[in-house]
Amino acid sequence: MLYTKETADILYIQPLGNIGTKPDQVISLSYALKRGIEKLFLVEENEIAVSTMGDKEKPNILIHEASEGSLGILSQLISEPIKMKEWFKASYEILHFDPKPEKKLIKVRTFLMQPIKIY
Repeated sequence: MLYTKETADILYIQPLGNIGTKPDQVISLSYALKRGIEKLFLVEENEIAVSTMGDKEKPNILIHEASEGSLGILSQLISEPIKMKEWFKASYEILHFDPKPEKKLIKVRTFLMQPIKIY
């Protein structure tokens, strides 16, 4: 019998409904978060994967390390709050928002600064 065993870090994010995101906005957010990781950690596009899952009206975001073995990037983001803040700032800029919040952008910025549930 031939089988393989692989270990990789994953990050499951449930966007808050009170910021009023639509499903297509959650998809945009998921790719911005992915690109933020790629930019911050200088990893290639194929080393981090992102997908949406769950209810189609309120999708959740699943980010995982797609390269063989674990890069340790996602666990580093969780264990180092400063790195997580840098990640959110990079993702925020990828969404083409000015990192200096204006009143209309505070809801999105507030979401990106929310604590992430770890299961």
